[in-house]
Amino acid sequence: MDEPIAQTESDSGTGSTVPLLEQLGGEKALDTLIGAFYFNVLQDKRVLRFFDDADIDAIRNHQRKLFELVLGGKSDYRGRRIDDAHRRLVEERGLDDRGFDVVIEILALTLGDLGYSGELTRRVVGRVAAFRDEVLCKSKS
Repeated sequence: MDEPIAQTESDSGTGSTVPLLEQLGGEKALDTLIGAFYFNVLQDKRVLRFFDDADIDAIRNHQRKLFELVLGGKSDYRGRRIDDAHRRLVEERGLDDRGFDVVIEILALTLGDLGYSGELTRRVVGRVAAFRDEVLCKSKS
């Protein structure tokens, strides 16, 4: 059964109670980020093989809802668990720490290209990178 992903706490250590999603500019900014992020991912030969037969529109939709939740917004994300969604990529296509690092690098570069500060980029990337073990099917759940 699909379960909602627990929302992470607000930006501890930054003194900000404003969710990261709002700091990015809200829903419209998230749409722009996801569009630019996937454009950049699909241009990078280091990770392109992971998307060969993927329904990119469906992935973008799920990713948007997941990012919305992870970054402190309200989301109705009830997709597959993160590890279940990536298991085939790990087991059959070799998704590993290097591939994950490339995707995180692309996220950081995309945020920078969109004009976000280094500090905000660091916090967003940190929040997303915290799901490394789940994406790589290493979690103990």
